[in-house]
Amino acid sequence: MLRALEDLAASERQMYELDHRKDQVMTVCYILQGHNPMGGIAVK
Repeated sequence: MLRALEDLAASERQMYELDHRKDQVMTVCYILQGHNPMGGIAVK
């Protein structure tokens, strides 16, 4: 039981880190778009 809870906590932490990284990338893309006079890059 304890092992399963530890595994769950570890996988949640990985998911959070992945989401956080994705948010950082989106923020950088947003900033680049905002400062580019041609309208920036297309984000899909």
